[in-house]
Amino acid sequence: MKKKSQTLCDQVLCLGTMAFSVNAFLAKLREHADRARRLFSNPQKPERERMIVRAFFRCVGEAFEDSEIVASREEPIDVRFRTADFQIMEIVGNKRRGLDWRRRQDRYR
Repeated sequence: MKKKSQTLCDQVLCLGTMAFSVNAFLAKLREHADRARRLFSNPQKPERERMIVRAFFRCVGEAFEDSEIVASREEPIDVRFRTADFQIMEIVGNKRRGLDWRRRQDRYR
């Protein structure tokens, strides 16, 4: 009988830990959704464009300093790098990326 009691206790502890893990996991999902929504917001557009240029340079093996990749204030140029100018175009299917992340946030609450 004592063994069953310990086993049941172990199961309850396991469930308690699992509940904590699920809560921690959901908290991480909420945090990720919050960060994604901030990143995809209009005020973060210059940073997103700089991120794209940094990723491009890493892919092609171009050495750079982060300070060399500068968000431009002149249209249609989005990012300047040394003597090169870049215009970044986002291609999204339904143009509702923000709405998708808002729905995810709501689901994780």
